[in-house]
Amino acid sequence: RLARLHPIGDAVGPALGALREGRLVLLISEHLSSGKSGMAVEFLGRTRRFHPTGAMLSWRTRCPMAVITCRRLDEPFHFELRLHDWIVPPLSGDRREWIHTTTRRVLATLDAAIRSDFAQYPWTHEHLIAGRARQ
Repeated sequence: RLARLHPIGDAVGPALGALREGRLVLLISEHLSSGKSGMAVEFLGRTRRFHPTGAMLSWRTRCPMAVITCRRLDEPFHFELRLHDWIVPPLSGDRREWIHTTTRRVLATLDAAIRSDFAQYPWTHEHLIAGRARQ
């Protein structure tokens, strides 16, 4: 089985199972549109809320996290994956602190990647312009 998609509310159990079996899990980092759940993190000039799911899964299973972006290339339907960070969870320590620090690290890495290659992310233009207007 190559891939299986799970809606956000039903993804943690299957993801834990896959990691325990040595399979790869891919998560899309996406902010929450409303509500008070999730961590408040500065991203693209605004405070947004994110679930720390990736860091939590990494801590629980001791699996490393790769922070990756996908770039469109000039040739149609050709893409390139870029590895921006590789995060290995510690064997011990403060669970909550590591999960929160790691979630912020992932989002800071993605923020920097988006800002360095702005044309790749047209959906961000409105967010960045709005962020600049408030500063």
